[in-house]
Amino acid sequence: MARGGRSWQLWLGILVSLVAFWYAAREVDPRELFAALARADYRWLLPALLLLALGQVARTWRWRLLFHRATRPPWRETFAALSVGYLVSTVIPLRLGDPIRAWAVGRYTRAGFAEALATVMVERVLDLLAVMVLLAWVAPAITAERLAERLGPGPWAHGDGIRWLTVGFVLVCYLGLATVATIGHRSDDALERLLAAIGLAEHRRVRLRAAWSGLVDGLSPLRRPSRALAGLVASLVVWSIGAFAYWLVMLAFHLGLAPTTAVFMLCTVAFAAILPSTPGYLGIFQWAVVWSLDVAAQVPHDDALAYALVVHAATIAVLLLLGPVGLRMLGLSRGDLRQRVLSQTGSAP
Repeated sequence: MARGGRSWQLWLGILVSLVAFWYAAREVDPRELFAALARADYRWLLPALLLLALGQVARTWRWRLLFHRATRPPWRETFAALSVGYLVSTVIPLRLGDPIRAWAVGRYTRAGFAEALATVMVERVLDLLAVMVLLAWVAPAITAERLAERLGPGPWAHGDGIRWLTVGFVLVCYLGLATVATIGHRSDDALERLLAAIGLAEHRRVRLRAAWSGLVDGLSPLRRPSRALAGLVASLVVWSIGAFAYWLVMLAFHLGLAPTTAVFMLCTVAFAAILPSTPGYLGIFQWAVVWSLDVAAQVPHDDALAYALVVHAATIAVLLLLGPVGLRMLGLSRGDLRQRVLSQTGSAP
């Protein structure tokens, strides 16, 4: 159990997940749910699982693009660290997968922990921008009329209004973060004066300067529009692969929906994942799927929840299979990983 300040995050995540799952299942007839599960053609799961695994490869490619060429980790170690990080986030509370994979890259490659963690932060920014771009493409065609019904008149009630709101949000996010990254790159002298004024010991000043330098270097892709655009394109590829995999599972449940519906659903899941939850986003995932399929296509909640349970299980299965592969590729024992997780949580063994 996590101590002190961490424990409330754990319990909050459990509470939010339980409420979200109750909301997703509150109108579901158990008999209809099991009937939907029985009707599914599970042969579609095989290509979906392969695509989900391919998505992990695409994430590895995207992550490597964010490192400087001089410190870019090898493909093998990057894939392994990414897989281990996703394994940790799937089975352990408090979303420790990101710092764990940054630590693995820092330990097994020439890239430092600070730079690796900064690239993970950039990944999250690119994911947000990619989701917004995808929503600008699919949301007007799917949700303008439904949003008008639920929210009343407004810019969200028109396709063009949704597109312009989305594009504007993406540009504001990028320009703001690029500005922060640029200021950080030019602040080395100010940092040195601050550390000298504080009177820190020299060895601590050296460590802080190295950490700051790695952080700024990791954020540097945002300073260059060409690199930021390459990262955004890679992110769009990652999310498109995931959406297509989820659409294949829709075929298994005979939902008769277009691939754009899967894109909209996956974007909804991405936003819902921001909320506190249990490991693997249990409950949150099911609620996001049921809600998005209701908004996009008025899919009955019984069918939507059956689909959500299966596609979530397929996603988790891929991560649970690739995680131990990553451990083996790094030569990292479960005991080493466990000790690192404990050091992150401050928990007793």
